[in-house]
Amino acid sequence: MFEVWIEMERFYTFTLPLLALIFLFLLLVYIFVYSYTERGQLFRKWATGIFLTFLIASASYLVSGHIGNSHWLHQNNYITPGIRSHTYILGMQSDEDPELVRYFGQSGTLSERLSALDMYQAEEVSESFPYTYIGTRERTHYFAFGEDERFAFRIRGEVTWHAPESVIRGRRYQLTDERFTSIGFVQSDRITFESLSLAEAEQEPDDLSAYQMIEVQNVYGSWIFSDQRN
Repeated sequence: MFEVWIEMERFYTFTLPLLALIFLFLLLVYIFVYSYTERGQLFRKWATGIFLTFLIASASYLVSGHIGNSHWLHQNNYITPGIRSHTYILGMQSDEDPELVRYFGQSGTLSERLSALDMYQAEEVSESFPYTYIGTRERTHYFAFGEDERFAFRIRGEVTWHAPESVIRGRRYQLTDERFTSIGFVQSDRITFESLSLAEAEQEPDDLSAYQMIEVQNVYGSWIFSDQRN
């Protein structure tokens, strides 16, 4: 997979830009020759022949190359700075802003993007969920914790009720080949939230004002929670 990706990427980030630069150079040379030679002159004919030969050969190569490597474009649509911290163009490394890497690394769409990429594989993760269920309001579920259960947090998402035990489930995405880290792909241990199983029955919360609300990320720092709007 790594070698295939390198070959596909080289086509779009090295070969194609290089051919574009050569084309622009030859075009300028051809325009210069055409402007300063008379019609029918041998030098103009040679210049026209070389330019057209390069144009036709390059076009044929690019079409066949695009057909064989277009999967890279499809995959690249899912890649953000949170997934890849640096890229390459004409062999030169281009680093992403660290703030963008951090921001996109916490994005709620990260799981969807990683699941679409061939170089990542998902690992199902489940952990015991020890927090006290307070109640649910409009698909937002509230839980208490701490001394005297004075603190609370909320999770918005899918819940299975009356489960044998309370469990939080998610997915961790790992690279299929560690060599991808050498070209900027991030190997993260963060888990994206999928669902909850609760032993309790669904109920309305009594009085949420009695709790000090905190963000769920303060409780599950290594997890990513999407769609947590009220």
